[in-house]
Parts: sequence; C-alpha cells; structure tokens
Amino acid sequence: MTRNNSKPIISIIFGTLSMIVPYVGLIFGVVGFFFCTKSMKELKATKERGKGIAVTGGVLSIVGICIQASVLFLAFLGYTAVFY
Repeated sequence: MTRNNSKPIISIIFGTLSMIVPYVGLIFGVVGFFFCTKSMKELKATKERGKGIAVTGGVLSIVGICIQASVLFLAFLGYTAVFY
C-alpha cells in the first residue's frame, strides 16, 4: 500500500487561504507554492500519492498570489489618487 504525503494537503490549504484572506493572503500564497514545489520533489523521489493535490495547491497558490497582488495594487492606486 502506498502512503499519502501530507505536504500537498498543506499546499492546498494555504492556496485556498491565499484567495480568501485579504492582504495576508499574499504570504499564504507564497507558503502554499513553496509547499507545492517541495512536495512535488518528494513525491517524485518517494513514489507516494498526492500529485494531483499538490498541483491543485500550486494552482490555487498562484491564483491567490495574483488576486492579492492586484488587490494591493488597486489599494495603492486608490491611495495615491486620493492623497496626491
């Protein structure tokens, strides 16, 4: 019986949090992507299951990073439009 790796699950949790939590989600996205890449390397070496979950966590992390970066950009743009 093959084992499941826990790092892909951590990756998908941080990827989901990166899309939901405002402003701090950028950090969650980076952490989720880190766990995704780390788990993909481990899965390849140990032949464990969880590659699909790791890929999903990576995609969610990237989407969360893009969402949070655009929110921060729009907040900065609004701030400069009001005060300058």
